[in-house]
Amino acid sequence: MCEITLCIINHNGAAHLRHAFAALAAQHWRFAEVLIVDDASTDDSLEVVARLCPHARVLRLERNAGPGAARNAGVAAARHDLILFQDNDVRLEADTAALLLEDLAAHPEALAVAPRVVDAVEPSRVHFDSADCHFLGLMATRHAGAELAALDDAAAETTSLVTTCFLIDRARWKGDGPLFDDSLGFNLEDHDFGVRACLTGHRLRVNPRARVLHGGGTPGLSYRPGCRPSEKRQFYLTRNRWLLVLKCFSTRTLLVLAPAFVFFEVLQLAWLAGQGRASVWRRAVGSLWLRRRELAAERRAVQGSRRVPDGAVLRGGPLPVTPHVREAGLGRIGVRLANGLLSLYWRGAARWIA
Repeated sequence: MCEITLCIINHNGAAHLRHAFAALAAQHWRFAEVLIVDDASTDDSLEVVARLCPHARVLRLERNAGPGAARNAGVAAARHDLILFQDNDVRLEADTAALLLEDLAAHPEALAVAPRVVDAVEPSRVHFDSADCHFLGLMATRHAGAELAALDDAAAETTSLVTTCFLIDRARWKGDGPLFDDSLGFNLEDHDFGVRACLTGHRLRVNPRARVLHGGGTPGLSYRPGCRPSEKRQFYLTRNRWLLVLKCFSTRTLLVLAPAFVFFEVLQLAWLAGQGRASVWRRAVGSLWLRRRELAAERRAVQGSRRVPDGAVLRGGPLPVTPHVREAGLGRIGVRLANGLLSLYWRGAARWIA
């Protein structure tokens, strides 16, 4: 039997961990190791771990540098190459691990496979089936908000990776250095990893037969329908999208898509200004400027390791924006107009992206 490390990433998730450990106890799969990477929690998370999962090995980080840094620590500390990562608000179904392992074993070219993520509050609705990379550099989650009964269980390849839960074979990683970019903080660090992995020649997969329930996320950072995104989240989304685009897209792609980037940026700034948050955009641009030298070095590294053209990774489709943007009055009109114009532009531009 293959040995798998279950690695749970936790930050102040004591309430979530209780549910996660209850689901772990019902697993058909017996994990060779349970590793808790605690990202400098200040609540009673470690007491919950000691009481409910005493056999777990705890790696306590002294500083919260974001989930990417925590996952890098988990990759380095795991005793086995097969690592099933899950966030603290995830509940595995009894056969999740077995189904993900079956898929990964059947596809030796794949680096990682993700499950279908279902809303724990409304389990008839899908949160997402992992994601793809939209040509604007955004993460386009698959089937976000769709009714579970309306979807099939067909597995597929993806061009990004949502790291809420995923199984990875560490031994298959072809890149140099850590998997995740620690400097991205919170948000799109998983998208950045997924896109870079695809450009390097890795395959990523989603298998909807494997399912997990997804809870409430991290207060102040995670987005859930009905909530207004925090300024911190909007800052990271704005800045990190540009970091990904400037690192990963080829020069030719950047030139071909430049008009679409400008159009989207104007829309984004107008939206933030309308929310009284234009300062978020200014701070994001300022942060990009301050790290321009580091970004140039990162771009050289990514472009030097690429094995796959942008055209094989980028996807069209509607703007992947949250319901908070899409359903508001002016946002609804703006998104509808933007989708029409950007769709026309992508149809013409896609042929020139190699």
